[in-house]
Amino acid sequence: MLIIFMPIQSVTSLLFLFFHFLFSFKIFKHFLSVSLISFILWSCCSFELLANNNPTSMNDEIVTTGESLEQEEITISSYHYIKPIASVIAPTIILTREDIARQQMQSVVEVLRRLPGINLAQSGGVGQQTSLFVRGTESRHVLVLIDGIRLNQANISGAPDVSQIPLSMIQKIEYIRGARSALYGSDAIGGVINLITYPENKQETKGQLTLGLGSFDDQRYDITQQISTSDTIINGALSFHRSQGTDAVANMPEAGGNRQTDKDGFKNYFGWFALAHQFTDRLSGHIRAYAFNNKNKYDGFNSYIDPNALIDERELQSQSIDGRVNWVEGRYGLEVIATHNVTNDYNFDRKKGKKHITASNDKANLNQFQVINSLRHDGGTINLGAEWQQQTTEQIQPGELKSSHLHLTNNGIFITGQQTYNKWITELALRHDEQSQFGGHQTYHLGISHPFIFNTDVSFSYGHAYKAPNLLQLYSQYGGNSELKPEESMQYELGLNGELQEINFKFSAYHNEIKELIDYQNTKFINIGLAEIKGAELEFTKEFDMFSHELSLTYLDAKDKRTGNRLPRRAQKQLNYLLNFNKDALNAGVSYHYEGRRNDIRFLPDQLKNEIVKLPINQQFDLSLSYDFTTHVTIRGRIADMFNQQRETVYGYQPTGRAFYITGEYRF
Repeated sequence: MLIIFMPIQSVTSLLFLFFHFLFSFKIFKHFLSVSLISFILWSCCSFELLANNNPTSMNDEIVTTGESLEQEEITISSYHYIKPIASVIAPTIILTREDIARQQMQSVVEVLRRLPGINLAQSGGVGQQTSLFVRGTESRHVLVLIDGIRLNQANISGAPDVSQIPLSMIQKIEYIRGARSALYGSDAIGGVINLITYPENKQETKGQLTLGLGSFDDQRYDITQQISTSDTIINGALSFHRSQGTDAVANMPEAGGNRQTDKDGFKNYFGWFALAHQFTDRLSGHIRAYAFNNKNKYDGFNSYIDPNALIDERELQSQSIDGRVNWVEGRYGLEVIATHNVTNDYNFDRKKGKKHITASNDKANLNQFQVINSLRHDGGTINLGAEWQQQTTEQIQPGELKSSHLHLTNNGIFITGQQTYNKWITELALRHDEQSQFGGHQTYHLGISHPFIFNTDVSFSYGHAYKAPNLLQLYSQYGGNSELKPEESMQYELGLNGELQEINFKFSAYHNEIKELIDYQNTKFINIGLAEIKGAELEFTKEFDMFSHELSLTYLDAKDKRTGNRLPRRAQKQLNYLLNFNKDALNAGVSYHYEGRRNDIRFLPDQLKNEIVKLPINQQFDLSLSYDFTTHVTIRGRIADMFNQQRETVYGYQPTGRAFYITGEYRF
């Protein structure tokens, strides 16, 4: 039995739901302090197995808060996945391929920008470097997964660049907010984004051909095919996307570089293949492989080795293969996963080539092996897992003939689950990691939920998370420090969700303190930072007749506790609204995105120092329209940034601006 002791220290301004401009409200300054007394027997605390990279039945759905676990049938098969998704109590948003197609987004960046709690800072248009901030944490504090496997390109820099992920490979997006290191280990401080590539539905034979054209010579060609028998599914996809782009940098001379009046375009090639087979009623398995190659131009710099070499092009190559085996026997399930990924990140002068002495290359290998056991019990489930990760990098810097090799391993074991009793839902996750660099580290997560008044549920969670130093911070010849400690986070969260007057709503208020933040000072990486982040998110959905409404409001107060300054590139106020109309074969949508003013850093080359600048309000109206001419043919059109109001999210880098797109789909 799980025993919880909750001494109240102080509670001030607990829930002021509305505020100035629908944003300015006060959340309680000091949250409840929770002490976990004991976790006695796992047989008495059967917890929820919530999805982590395992194939599950095509018809399975992820459980939401308040849904009866007694009615949920947990199965493991080769046709989909189950992944430890954190918990049913965690604020979670799931976007399907249909959602993405209906809004006609052109990139993963565009899709994520409209989710609550997310700020994106992009250095120009499509394909340009993008930083992802979840709930005010650093860009390196969000864990991005592809089918439950870590995004390899974050191994060197420590921060994922979602602008490099092809949207054509994404079938579903799971977005989980809050501390989740107790399930996933390092990185999951702000939240987890899981990009799923497997098709949602099983059909005998299914294919689709897509052709898209748009402003700035944007071209997109996709073809997908699925062939199914009673025991086997074969899936494949190929795509090509290019955009001439615009001149991304508005004021490069002010930032200390040379202005390059050229088009900063983007080009992507992508291929994906998967084979799944049901060997027996209990045993299934599948393999999957994908690869993509991205090329994009940017305003770069002249090489110090050869002044005639202009380093202004990036090429990112990524190849991945994984295999999974699943065994189900009654209430027990076992999954074994093995994966391998190789990423090469080149920066070079196109005229001289990526093998020239002025070019650089960061090569990262990620090997991972996981074993997950799940056990169903009356009122809940429990799962116990172990994983092994190995990260190796090879870096070739300009002017260097030899490469430097870096190496890290991490072993982790975790237990997690959920129990329902008398309308109470409790969840617990415990994890221990042993890393080759800094040794052992423990993380934990606790959540409780119970029905409240007016068809609502109230929940409370407390979590501990951390971020291990990345390879660059540890071993770089430019300030690497092998004595760095992990960054650590302690987060409280209060949630309220339910239905009122046929309007579904969700409210979350959270407080997060991050210590041992890693900073670069005096030519060396050191642990010095301390951040305090308070925020709240309010979401509404309403459907009636042919219309549906989605509204989210976000308030964020993210500060550096040493200086009192707001953390850069995080908007304090954010609003997203989507109105959708659907009647017969016609679908139309209007979306609005608003971000308030936020800080950024401006470099002063004559004084060799930085100063804080204010970025303008950023807002964007989009209009989309689609029509099903037949059961096989759909035509879609979209006007992005209709009033040309989108503004820079990184100082000195202008976005694309107003753009027009038309897409044709043929299903066969």
